[in-house]
Amino acid sequence: MLLQRAVLFWLWLLPSPVLLAAVQPSLTVYGEAPKYPAGFQHFDYVNPDAPKGGSLRRSSLESGPFDHLIPYTDKGTGVADIDGWLYAPLAYRSKDEPYTVYGLVAEGLELAADRSWLRFYLNPRARFDDGSPITAQDVRYTFELLMTQGSFKYRQQFADVAEVQVESPTQVRFVFKNSESRTLPLDLASLPVLPEHWWSGRNFADGGGFEAPLGSGPYRVSAVDAGRSVDFERVKDWWGQDLPAVRGRYNFDRLRVEFFADTDVSRQILKAGGYDYNREFSATGYTIGYAGAALEQGRLVREHLAPGSALGAQGFIFNLQKPQFQDRRVRQAIAMLWDFEWSNRQMMRSLYLRQQSFFSHSELAAAALPDAEELKILEPWRGQVPE
Repeated sequence: MLLQRAVLFWLWLLPSPVLLAAVQPSLTVYGEAPKYPAGFQHFDYVNPDAPKGGSLRRSSLESGPFDHLIPYTDKGTGVADIDGWLYAPLAYRSKDEPYTVYGLVAEGLELAADRSWLRFYLNPRARFDDGSPITAQDVRYTFELLMTQGSFKYRQQFADVAEVQVESPTQVRFVFKNSESRTLPLDLASLPVLPEHWWSGRNFADGGGFEAPLGSGPYRVSAVDAGRSVDFERVKDWWGQDLPAVRGRYNFDRLRVEFFADTDVSRQILKAGGYDYNREFSATGYTIGYAGAALEQGRLVREHLAPGSALGAQGFIFNLQKPQFQDRRVRQAIAMLWDFEWSNRQMMRSLYLRQQSFFSHSELAAAALPDAEELKILEPWRGQVPE
């Protein structure tokens, strides 16, 4: 009886976050239930029985030639597809939720109840392409490498990380300076894991050159034509291929990313059948840039992909620290000066939509007046926000 009391007393003394934190296979921004529960089989937007094989040639997301492969530095131009294809992240962000991540390299995620730390439990099956295990030390090494030699965006995004603690070969904890950022844990979970034993002897800050890096993802680099193209081949025995977050994805055996210095040239090459797929960022280019026999005969297909997906906000942002912009009526008057409808019709081929929310096409976008529960949240600010 005395021992039982002592144990209970010792547990009572522990900080409450230790008692309340729970290991989860996923993380959401506000701790709400994710769309996909523990034990789910695959995402709704994939075909889990999709056949494997074939090849796809596509244009790069970057403009101009690349001068190294990795996309994690600010120097020069890397290859964006390395992230995700060559390197698997700790957790994968689903495409049909505003922001939820599901474990990949990390099979378990544990967030303190007061959001003061985040712990990752690595999948013991997770391997780099040379067969070596992905360890907690690799996670810490990657974070420190990105924060010291990687793009400046990492120093801004992860400035509130105080410490990274390796607790065991498969367990690592990120301690935060504060709990102000709701997305910091999910942003950390989206990071790749780089192999320390491979990168420690190479020049990461300069991009690592054209040597094919050692990866951990569903593809490996099979050929590099410096500045022009990168070939990838599917890893047939990839350790993660049966995990729910990737089942039904990564189906092509071979992928090639082509780089072009001029977007008009890339459109003409696609029309001529030089490669298979291009993602178009110009309304004018999409509307008239592909006109010709290939489009008319159906050999080239023009399509809007995922028209109902959540949209990023675009617009003019006012600096509210400037006195002239602090009156909302002034901001509204300036906004009214821009004739969106005319600009959309005359310059953007009527392909743009007037956004009424920062969270267009998502559950976070307001579609009606506040309901009773929302009004309870707003009540303390009555008189400070519009009636």
